[in-house]
Amino acid sequence: MTGVQTCALPISFHVDPGTPMSYSSSTTTQNNTSNVDVGTTNNEVIGIEIVTTGTVSPIDATSFTFNTTGTTDPTNDIANATLWSTGTNSTFATTTQVGSVVANPNGSFTINGTVTLSTGTNYFWLTYDVPATATV
Repeated sequence: MTGVQTCALPISFHVDPGTPMSYSSSTTTQNNTSNVDVGTTNNEVIGIEIVTTGTVSPIDATSFTFNTTGTTDPTNDIANATLWSTGTNSTFATTTQVGSVVANPNGSFTINGTVTLSTGTNYFWLTYDVPATATV
């Protein structure tokens, strides 16, 4: 016998289209309550955790609003506010900046910047720069 014979077998499979991504919850944390020195930058103030479910059509975080309530003298004590993202990594880091630096925040302020969220918990970090002229 020469040649190759083939046999067609019926194949059945199911493709799961996935679930559209949706917002599940969010919270803030303040894990680092250590004192900071004057003349320092990127001091961790708060963490923001945004939790999503689903994998299809990821959603974006585009705007974060903060305030300086509880700060005794923000005009003198905060030179800059910066927002950072570490994706799904829960360890504080200043590697991926979100939006623009806010100079001399006082009262309510908003940082706009687009970050495509991953499924699960997404981590963001607000930092302050403390000028050398800040009141101890």
